[in-house]
This record gives sequence, structure tokens and C-alpha cells, in this order.
Amino acid sequence: MATIEFYKKNTGANLVETPAIDGPGDRLYTQRLRIDTSEKNIAATGTDTGTIIPVAPYMQVEAFSVEVITAEGATATADFGISGDDITNDPNGLDDAVNLNATAGTITFGAKGTDAGLSVNFGASGGFITIVADNALDTAVFDVCITFAKVQTNNLLG
Repeated sequence: MATIEFYKKNTGANLVETPAIDGPGDRLYTQRLRIDTSEKNIAATGTDTGTIIPVAPYMQVEAFSVEVITAEGATATADFGISGDDITNDPNGLDDAVNLNATAGTITFGAKGTDAGLSVNFGASGGFITIVADNALDTAVFDVCITFAKVQTNNLLG
């Protein structure tokens, strides 16, 4: 199984850096990343796992969405989830079976309360937002947008 790092360019330079979160726990931090599967293909389930956005330590996902920019052109769904140092890997915990062959401009949202990944706190080592394709992806272009909040650590904020 290959791990595809979408948050890095082919040269290894970071497209998205894990934010240094030093502020109080009442702030929200949003990251958005465009994924172009014509540049980095994703094979069907069980073959590839894509790491999309690194998550800083002591963060909780508050909101999650995917916007289709270019449809795949064939049946194409994908699961968006989480992985990290002290959490159980949840490959579809943020949004399950997102249609990446939908009309351009279609936005899907993870629903807090029904998607388990939206209530998981990342620990001291942080983690990643991940993608596992149910069908091979080699044309789809989509934006992933995630909003995080810092959570309490050792009963102290900040």
C-alpha cells in the first residue's frame, strides 16, 4: 500500500505546513488544500492512502468540507478520515463516500455528531487528514477545507 503525501510537492517542499498553534483555545484555524489527482493518482481502496493535511498537536476538527472543482468523469467516491498518534485510524470518520464525480461546485460537509472524526482530539504528536478512494482517481480536482480548534492540554489552555 502506497502513502501519497498531497501536502508536499513532488520536490518534497511543503504545500501546507502544520501550523504552530500557540494561541488560546478559543481560536479557530482553517486550512484549505487543492488536490489534483491528475498530478498524483490514487488507486482504488486497499492500495493507496493519501495524507492530505497535517494536524497540529492538541487540535480537534470542527468542520470539514470537500468541493469538486473538476469531476472525475466516471464513478468516483472517496472516504475522508483521520489518523494520528493516539487515535484509532478512522478512514471515513470525516465524510464517507464523497462523490468526486459530482458537478463542479458541489460541496459536501462532514456532519458533526454523525461523523466520528469531528469529535476526536489529536494528542501531543498531532496527525493527518487522510483520503482512501473507493474508485481509482486520476482526473478529479477538489478542494478540502478543514477548520480546527485547539483543545485543552493538562487542564491548561495555550
